[in-house]
Amino acid sequence: MFIYDKDDLKQIQHKIEYLQNKNIDNVFIRESLDTIKFLYEDLIKQYQQLKCYEDYNKINKMKISIEENINKIKKGHHLLNKGNVVRLAYLSELDHTLQPYSLYIPYKMDDKNNPKLLIYLHGSGADDTSLNRNIYLLEFAEENNIIIVAPNGRGTSHFYCPYESMKDVEDITKKIKWLFHIKDKEVLLSGFSMGGYGVYRIYDNYPDLYKGLIIFSGHHHLIGEDYSKKIDRFKNIPMIIFHGKEDRNCSYNEVKAFFEKVRKINKDCKIYVKDDIGHSGLIKEWVSPLNQWLYKNFCNKYKHDYSFSFSFS
Repeated sequence: MFIYDKDDLKQIQHKIEYLQNKNIDNVFIRESLDTIKFLYEDLIKQYQQLKCYEDYNKINKMKISIEENINKIKKGHHLLNKGNVVRLAYLSELDHTLQPYSLYIPYKMDDKNNPKLLIYLHGSGADDTSLNRNIYLLEFAEENNIIIVAPNGRGTSHFYCPYESMKDVEDITKKIKWLFHIKDKEVLLSGFSMGGYGVYRIYDNYPDLYKGLIIFSGHHHLIGEDYSKKIDRFKNIPMIIFHGKEDRNCSYNEVKAFFEKVRKINKDCKIYVKDDIGHSGLIKEWVSPLNQWLYKNFCNKYKHDYSFSFSFS
């Protein structure tokens, strides 16, 4: 049994406010502070919703974790760990709320690497933490020196149609580009299922921000625009599309005409359809063509410029 002391949460709040008032130069530590504030807000929310008969153990673990993270920052360490998915938060420019996102930084990336950035839009009924389960995508990122960011879509079913949701994707893309000095030509946009539709929609609204599109099991027409009627939007950007013929959530019969339209107008669009696959994200059989597409469009075409570095300590 746990005995709750209200002063515990007040003490955490005071520690966060103390760190906020310090003059911290390290941008990664400042980013970590936004994450701790988000975790603290979530802790308060969980406590307020706790019933008198429910177990306090989960909230206690959250409290301990926040205190451990505060101690890390006090010692000069940030929370953007390499080699595993971490959930962070940033301050939205739109409404000044703290919005979560998941981040994967390749373990082998160092201060002198020139990483690419992949924005990954999750499927319906999920959130940004689903990136943890996308094993082949994480391996692909590690092999190709790619930072992955999974924004958390706002609104019903975390959908990528509301303006707020689309603005979050734009804002976190620009923030991570700035944090890691990522070049404009190295930013890719990807998504699974509803997030696949989100790729079309986000690119339609922010075409200058993304230089390549990767779609897994996505539809071209959900709530919002029908992109079979705006096909010219995808005429001049490298694209790769993966779909399974056994897909029951997003029928191949509904999307194949759209695929053919894209293929006709875009010589840099590759489409891979597998007979025995259903509604799926990146699978082992699709890793090789994805690597080939990446190399052709984003590795041999451009020479990396290592004339700058950033401090990731």
